Amino acid sequence: LRIEFFGDEIERIVEIDPLTGELLAVLDSVDIYPAKHFVTSYDKLMRAIEEGCISRVGGNVSIPVDVRIIVASNRDLEQMVAQGELRHDFYHRLNVVNIHVPALSERREDIPALVESFVEEFRTRYKRNIQGFDNTSLRNLCDADWPGNVRELRHTVERCVILGEHPLLQWSPSAREAKSAEGDVPVRFSEAEFYSLTELEQQYIQHVLKCFNGKKTKAAQVLGIDKTTLWRKLRRYESESEAV
Repeated sequence: LRIEFFGDEIERIVEIDPLTGELLAVLDSVDIYPAKHFVTSYDKLMRAIEEGCISRVGGNVSIPVDVRIIVASNRDLEQMVAQGELRHDFYHRLNVVNIHVPALSERREDIPALVESFVEEFRTRYKRNIQGFDNTSLRNLCDADWPGNVRELRHTVERCVILGEHPLLQWSPSAREAKSAEGDVPVRFSEAEFYSLTELEQQYIQHVLKCFNGKKTKAAQVLGIDKTTLWRKLRRYESESEAV
């Protein structure tokens, strides 16, 4: 199903594959679909929800599908409906089971399990010999406020796994403050200064190497390249520097 919002020049695509039999479709940030931009193709999505049928693009044959749809929003959808910002028929078709997920700061008891899950995910992805966080750091994580909720916690754990020097990771609120002061982007862009892609690549590689204290194996893992490729790039940068 192709949903187009011409006013905002935004296009959303919802794919429902009839060959899978049962599909879990997730519509994140459903509040960005304002009523004034609904088009005919969105009615097809509502028909799929209501009747469990879809039609292929350009086709007229109804195909039954077994779909489970989850929508998410950080806004009050009932208020949006009342203000005319969201179509009431669309909202009521979706609002079968309503689950309110509190902010992470309101359910701190979930943090240890989330941290354990994220550590397992990232130590597998980055092939790191990481056991988890030490007790003090885990308490710090549980006590911290997370305005970015689970997403912010997840990124924090990922950063710790990547940069960790020991099997037991450490984290404190001061680490967050230091990161905030440094900023996330190694290269700051301006309208008066431009870089080539080669220059950007070189600066970013140097930034990652600095984060790992020059350890090329770890840097290569984060960069998504093998160590030989990293060595070759560094030799090229060195040769170009000597030529200048």
